[in-house]
Amino acid sequence: AALARVDEAPITFDGAARYNVDNILGAIAVARALGLPPDAIRRAITGFGAADNPRRGELVERDGVRILLDFGHNPDGVRALMKLVDALRARRPGRLTVIVGSAGDRTDRDIDEVVRVVCEHRPDRVIARELPDYLRGRVEGEVPAVFREAFARHGLEAGAFAVAASEVAALELALVDAGHDDLVVMLVHLDAEAVRDFLRDAGDVATLQ
Repeated sequence: AALARVDEAPITFDGAARYNVDNILGAIAVARALGLPPDAIRRAITGFGAADNPRRGELVERDGVRILLDFGHNPDGVRALMKLVDALRARRPGRLTVIVGSAGDRTDRDIDEVVRVVCEHRPDRVIARELPDYLRGRVEGEVPAVFREAFARHGLEAGAFAVAASEVAALELALVDAGHDDLVVMLVHLDAEAVRDFLRDAGDVATLQ
């Protein structure tokens, strides 16, 4: 017998987050191997949401603008997340802003691959932010400059690119002229407390997943 429908598991976003469908199937297999009762497995599947998994697919809404917070930082992770982004935009079309960042020990080629994946989904604008605690051999400003060059190389118009000093500064910039149903995607979400405080102070915020 079926344990639960896919749309009953909050972290799957009605099946749009295929990577979490796969994660749940793996968890079910382990739970069954351990002999856990079906009711307990079902409760776990249907009761586990974004609040239980911070910084991993957190979707919140502020004044009609959706904000997706995720730690996606490598090409495969970003590729999986952007499929979810496509599904969210199909349900509620709006402009897409992607906020990116990278630790300094990632190569220019690694960054370029992430940029290529983001550009495949045609963002309306991109904001690169500094990660001052993760320079790891780079000088300040170097990584955002690599992002700028890579996005230009992959066809993003110069006027659609900006740089911010922090996650909060990037969100402030993204929300200045964001409209109803727009989607802001924050990749490599690290500053959970500062972002939470900013969103709470900025206005009414609802958690969607």
